[in-house]
Amino acid sequence: MREGEDGIAVGEIIDRSEEVVGLRVCFFAGPEGNLVEIMEGWKDDENPPPAPRTISESLDCDGLPSL
Repeated sequence: MREGEDGIAVGEIIDRSEEVVGLRVCFFAGPEGNLVEIMEGWKDDENPPPAPRTISESLDCDGLPSL
């Protein structure tokens, strides 16, 4: 990573076009230690799978007080 005058380090641009057409990824690290990932060319599924069930739906809680 190379650090700019503002203290933000910029990583190399990683080309992942072989896996996903047009996908490029880059990481930035701030002076406070935060790490941010930027992705270009990524989009969410148009038909994502259903959301996972809640914990109470996943557990057999018969006879237990509800939360």
